[in-house]
Amino acid sequence: MLGKKNKRVFVVFFSFLNFFIFLVAVFIFYLSLKENGRRSFIENEINAMVAEKEKIQNENRFLEEKIAYLKTSQFQEKIAKEKLNLQKEGERVAIIKLDNLENLRKNEEQKKEKEIIIKKNNFERWRNYFFEEE
Repeated sequence: MLGKKNKRVFVVFFSFLNFFIFLVAVFIFYLSLKENGRRSFIENEINAMVAEKEKIQNENRFLEEKIAYLKTSQFQEKIAKEKLNLQKEGERVAIIKLDNLENLRKNEEQKKEKEIIIKKNNFERWRNYFFEEE
């Protein structure tokens, strides 16, 4: 059988072996945690890039629709009329002066004020006549 010295060497050897196995297990656990963190970081980057891709695709669709609209004859005609003051053959242009519009608005406001005055009773009209400045 083994002597006390050999038995002691055997116990010390297995203690170091167990300690070494424990260190290897801890190191493997640390590496797996590090790899999981790296993997989640990469997945987050992928998700962000997919979201950015979708955003850019939506923007491209919007711009394509806008380009299609800008190429239509209706839009070109509208711009020609507004910016270049052009008109089609046989088409007549009516110009409305802003002064006339302002006068119409003032007349409408005056009519509304008269209606309000008419709706007031006699006492209110006398009170306004004597006590309110106009």
